[in-house]
Formats: sequence, C-alpha cells, structure tokens
Amino acid sequence: MTTTSDVRFSTRLRDATATAHRDAERAPYVHRLFRGHLPLGGVTDLTAQLWFVYAALESTGAGLRGDPVVAALARPELDRVQAIEADLVALVGPRWRDQVRALPATDRYVERIAACAHDPHRYVAHHYTRLLGDLSGGQMIGRTLQRHYGEAIEGALSFYDMSQLGDLDAYKDGYRAQLDRAPWSEQQRAQVVEEANVAFGCNAAVFTDLGAVWPG
Repeated sequence: MTTTSDVRFSTRLRDATATAHRDAERAPYVHRLFRGHLPLGGVTDLTAQLWFVYAALESTGAGLRGDPVVAALARPELDRVQAIEADLVALVGPRWRDQVRALPATDRYVERIAACAHDPHRYVAHHYTRLLGDLSGGQMIGRTLQRHYGEAIEGALSFYDMSQLGDLDAYKDGYRAQLDRAPWSEQQRAQVVEEANVAFGCNAAVFTDLGAVWPG
C-alpha cells in the first residue's frame, strides 16, 4: 500500500493541484489567446498583469532568501520583472507605467503573495505555481504569440525567453528535487498544497477578469 510518505512531495503537489491547474487553463480568455483571437491590447493586458504579480513575487521572495528552501528555489536567474518591463516598453512605450493597471483579481493575487512574507513554505507554493507554469505552458504561450502576432509583438516576448536556463526539462527536474528535499513537517507540506491550490485559483481569477475586459 502506498502512503503519503512513499510519494515524492513534488509528485504529490502536482497531483493535488491538477484540478485547479486544469480549471485555470480552461478559461475562455486562455482559449482565445491560443487561437490568436485576442486584439493586441488583450495580450498587452496579460503582460501588465504578469508585471504586477512578478513584482510581488520577487519583492516578497527577496525578504525570504534567508530561508534555505526559498534560497534554493527562488534563484536570481528566474527573476522575470526586468524582462516583463522590457516587453511593456516594446508594447506600450517608455511611459508604460502611466498606462497599465492591475485588475481586481490581480490586486487580490498580489495581496495573497504579500501575505506569505512570514511563511516561507507558503511563499514557495506561489513560486512553484508561477515558475513551473511559465517554464512549461508559458513556453507554449510564447510560441503561440509569436505565431499569431508576428511582427506586431516583435521584441515583446522577453518574459517567455528562458534560454539562459539551458535544458528546461532538466531545470524543472532540479527544481522538483529541491522541493522533495525541503525539510518541512507534514503540516507544512499540507499547507504548501493548500496554498498552491489558492495560487492556481488566483491565476484563474485573473484570466476571468481579463476575459471580462477582452470578451470574444
């Protein structure tokens, strides 16, 4: 009989968040994005929401790097804020900060990340959800945007360029191995699973808000 302790924590985390993950991916906004049915403004708005989220993720993580697990996972090469800012310059112009705004769901997402500032293991749940997603499905989004929007999005896909990490599958395997080695109690691991499901829900809510602003 297989028990919780027999299963790698990264596998347990993936399986326990699978439903929430699928729910986020099934948002109508995401379907339109992959079909190239959004106006360029709808793509720009997604990039703007990513900026708010990653700014919160990186600023909160900076205050937690004294924690060994956070230090092992939230590595500088994964920081994406500067890349997103370069994309927004390309999409909006040098005064992009005056023109972008966080949607209500994005504000709630940012607040949730900030609320983990004193709980490293809960913070890791948000880092895992975003980074493993952007290292996987995010790469598909980048290729899709290039295919559908071509020259209109030239120079605005820096966020999706993870080539500095080398083999992405190997990098993700290393990330998961760090999760498996985390010296968390069973209660903390359960809290990581709980928070990761919250994080997927936050992502789904952002897609819902984007869909309301950019309906089909």
